[in-house]
Amino acid sequence: MMRIRILLFGLVALCFGGCATSDDPREGGLIGYLRHGEQGYQDRLDRRQIEVESVQQEAAAAQAESNRLRQRRDEIQAELARQRETLAALNVEIEEIRAAYATPGPELSVEAEAEQRQLVEDADGLQRRIQDLEQDPQMLVRERERRIAELSRELQLLREKASLLTAL
Repeated sequence: MMRIRILLFGLVALCFGGCATSDDPREGGLIGYLRHGEQGYQDRLDRRQIEVESVQQEAAAAQAESNRLRQRRDEIQAELARQRETLAALNVEIEEIRAAYATPGPELSVEAEAEQRQLVEDADGLQRRIQDLEQDPQMLVRERERRIAELSRELQLLREKASLLTAL
């Protein structure tokens, strides 16, 4: 009988000794809870709460960055729309100049006629550059803005040439 008690005590000791000792009640069982007590469980909950708050802060930061990027995208789209309108207005004005000087007048001198042809060729060149600009989706907004300003200056020169030609 003593042997059975010793054997039974040894089996019980092995069972309890083989139990995991963790502060997680799902893993530590009775021995883990007895070893770590209520404070171990509370510490585990506190660590989990800190992890949750950290993930929530990261999610909030990601959401804020997403909102900032959406706002920037909207600003760029508005700028591109404004640039398209500017290019369309430049194109209309160039077309008006082309139409006004496409056919030479009957009383023009040879020199004035040559100037008129050059004016039309310059207008054609400006229109091609505008089309190239409109068809380049990879161009950065700032570079596009710089080129539009350049085209506007060239159009102003074309207007001045046209007014001088009209005065002839």
